[in-house]
Amino acid sequence: MPGSSTPPVPPEYDEGRAKVTVASNVFFSQHQELQRDMTVLLLQHLQAKAASPSTHLRILDALSGCGIRAIRYALEVPRVVYVVANDVDADAVASIEANVLHNHVIHVVQTSHMDAVDCMWKAARTTKFDVIDLDPFGACASLLASAIATVSSGGLICATDTDMHTLLGKTSHAHATCHAQYGAVPVTAAYGKELAIRIILGAAASLAAAHHRVIEPVLCTAVEFYVRLHFRVHNVPPNAPEPASLAIVHQCIRCAYFRLRPLGHTNSNDGSCDNDNGDSVACPVCGSSLQIGGPLWTGPLQDKDAIASIITTETCASTAQPSPATSLLRSIHRELMDSTDDDLVLFISMPKLFRPFKAILKATPSKQTFQTALETLGYATTTTHLDPMGIKTNANMMVVYSVVVTWLHAHGCANTAPILPKPNVHFAPPVKCTVDHTWQRPDARSTGSNDVIGQTFHVSAVDALTATLALARPHDCVILHGHRYVLTSPLLIPSHVTLQGRMSSGDDSRPETTLVGQVVVRAASHVTLRHLHVQYPAAPSHIVTPTTTDAQPLSKRPARVHPVLITSSSHVQLDRCRVSCARRAAVLACVGIVDGSASITLMRSTIHAGPQAGVCVAGCGVDVQSGSSCHVVGTRVADCGKSGLFVHSFGSVRVEQCHMDRNGMAGVEVTTHGTAWLVRNVLSRGKKGGMLVHSGGRVDLADANVVTRNALAGVDVRGVGSMAVLRRNHVCNGRASGVFVSDDGHVELHRNVLVGHKRAGIETNGDGDAVVYTRQGHAEAKNEISGNGIPVLGATRDVMQAGMPMEGMDD
Repeated sequence: MPGSSTPPVPPEYDEGRAKVTVASNVFFSQHQELQRDMTVLLLQHLQAKAASPSTHLRILDALSGCGIRAIRYALEVPRVVYVVANDVDADAVASIEANVLHNHVIHVVQTSHMDAVDCMWKAARTTKFDVIDLDPFGACASLLASAIATVSSGGLICATDTDMHTLLGKTSHAHATCHAQYGAVPVTAAYGKELAIRIILGAAASLAAAHHRVIEPVLCTAVEFYVRLHFRVHNVPPNAPEPASLAIVHQCIRCAYFRLRPLGHTNSNDGSCDNDNGDSVACPVCGSSLQIGGPLWTGPLQDKDAIASIITTETCASTAQPSPATSLLRSIHRELMDSTDDDLVLFISMPKLFRPFKAILKATPSKQTFQTALETLGYATTTTHLDPMGIKTNANMMVVYSVVVTWLHAHGCANTAPILPKPNVHFAPPVKCTVDHTWQRPDARSTGSNDVIGQTFHVSAVDALTATLALARPHDCVILHGHRYVLTSPLLIPSHVTLQGRMSSGDDSRPETTLVGQVVVRAASHVTLRHLHVQYPAAPSHIVTPTTTDAQPLSKRPARVHPVLITSSSHVQLDRCRVSCARRAAVLACVGIVDGSASITLMRSTIHAGPQAGVCVAGCGVDVQSGSSCHVVGTRVADCGKSGLFVHSFGSVRVEQCHMDRNGMAGVEVTTHGTAWLVRNVLSRGKKGGMLVHSGGRVDLADANVVTRNALAGVDVRGVGSMAVLRRNHVCNGRASGVFVSDDGHVELHRNVLVGHKRAGIETNGDGDAVVYTRQGHAEAKNEISGNGIPVLGATRDVMQAGMPMEGMDD
């Protein structure tokens, strides 16, 4: 019809197994997919674990919106009798009906158009619901009383509160609003999200008690801007009421001190460190006023067995990347498994705890170190999924602050007034290894032009160089007398030829002959490159910064190459050479050894892109791959963009007396079935660690190396099939752990020194396997682990070697 317009088609969303269309005037929040996924997982588990296979669920989605939640329950939860999708808005009900038809669940999902409270009480007069889901826009306080009263005994209530501003209590208006809604007052603290959960559960427990009922939390969390609670409701006899687990909290307005006072309990007031005096009106740490909050729930927030079962089922059923809901449940599960006490209430934020001492304290303890100190005193600790820097413990804050004071005294703050008594715990002062680990290049071997048995050619010009190499015969030597040769194409070196440049008179490791371009040894054998500096030039500026105009089309970027490429060759030697790259050079690795090349030796060479070149190499220093093998002796590899030495794809390398320094990733990286032997090297200042072994890589022996001052773990072994044997290495002064093993990696440690690491001497994570060997009857034949943030973090295996020494283990 002329002048008429077609109404816009509502957008369609896929979530789980449901597909819904959402009109602009119907409420739908994509940001809450996580909590819907979490509830579906929980209901699936509860149905799978039901005592009777005939157990069927009656579910109410009290504020259904577009119906996405009710439809997902019908499609994804087994044995559902019916789901009532209720909403007070007529447009929402119409949207629900359309989406129910679209998903073919009309036989399971019933629509309802009434107020949520009326809907719950109407059902209570006939057949009560087994599951009631409350997801309002804002607080759920006005709906809890009806839900608790009308759900079946043993039924589940799933409630969401999106009014975090009120629950966090940062203003007086928020305090008044929260008290009006839940009968509780929040306090401003780092544990605000957990307090929000416990305030709502405390209100639910009080409401349940009025109906002779009790609550049992199953899964409770806070994510971003909302709180999501799942708790069961059980009937109790009227003459045997169970007291609710409620308490009030006293929170200091300045520091992290807080204390809990259970309702109906008396205080122990002996004034000792283990019995926090509850009568003081001022903070015993800083003297500030105490803010009173609560009442709050102090019972468990999670059902440990239910969550463990969900994690086991999800892990076994899926090999793909875990969903956000599964990842969150795993975090909660780790929190529960790390503690022997299920009733740890409110967590301590490490940054908040040490913030007042920031000006006088150079270093704060790691979360693991602080947990270890409290556990040494006999207290339970665990982490929290609500804060990555949070700790939960049953130690009161007087004990916690006494450990803080002990740390201050152990780290250069001895003049700090002992405001609290010191406990029986001792922090070892930070230790740094002071041994000089400066690398010294080994003495030169007897190599020179006198080993040439063929003709010797003397070349000064680049044109003559190409022609001479084309005419050279086996065992000939080409000596370059010029200082700089600019190659217009890759310089191909034939078999059995030595190419030699000039050396600096003062330093035999600094060649004075520079080849600007690429040097290629392809399908050749017995080739020697000596006293040469191979420098790959920068890409032209019009290629580095291309433009797209009609007059000047986009220029193609040049393919990345290896400045020194050795392919399908054998017995190739780089003797006292230097390989570097200019700024913006299009390179992969300075030296590429590929396609089965064997017996490649780098002797007393330098692979470097330091200050004189301007930037780091865009690639690894030495790349060994495809079954190739390489022997690196007395060589320095520094300032590379990735790893200094990279071994992969069944390549193998033996590295002796070398220096891997300041590389963008690891000093040495071994992966995808590569193999390495490392003897008497220095691996320092790697941004991703000193030695990185992953994806099936193997370090068959790392002996007498120095691994120092690396940003991540000195030795990092991760992944199935990855392994390293470490013997007599000195691993020190790292910013993380000395040795880190994870994801089924395997490490064997014999007589190593691990000292001065900020995190741990040895750290294992997940299924990492670290075997620490000690020879029976040899006190000196054990690993020395000292001066680290914590000696060992995670599980290790201690093995005592009996009988004859292991082959190769003695000097």
